[in-house]
Amino acid sequence: MDETATVQISREAFETLCRLRAELDEVLETIDCLNDHDLMASINRSEEDRREGRTTRLESSADLDRIWTGD
Repeated sequence: MDETATVQISREAFETLCRLRAELDEVLETIDCLNDHDLMASINRSEEDRREGRTTRLESSADLDRIWTGD
């Protein structure tokens, strides 16, 4: 095919391609996260903290302010 040739596709096909591209980007990002050993270790520690009850419930931004300021 000539490199300067124009190809026409329907709007529906274009939208499908865009959706597939977005899904592929999400899969690639997931693979990157799964391959990041430090990130996965951090996630696993967070899950353990949640299971063991080492969490703080935040109901408002004021709760977060108290945690940050140590009040």
